[in-house]
Amino acid sequence: MNATLTTEPLDGGTLFVVDCEHGTTEVGLLNGEASGITAADAARVALAKHYGEEGCRCTRALRRKYGVGA
Repeated sequence: MNATLTTEPLDGGTLFVVDCEHGTTEVGLLNGEASGITAADAARVALAKHYGEEGCRCTRALRRKYGVGA
């Protein structure tokens, strides 16, 4: 199964959600422009966090797309 990466609006930011059959990982990005963190950076963090927590290969295609190792 392939994982999905979706975004949801937050008050003052964006919630990045990585979901697969093994679990769900959420990473919030608040005031991204002010902090200098891009949406792509937050997506990379969410994918790396999910891989670290779940250890599954479901995120493989997304990790390649966003340049996340492992």
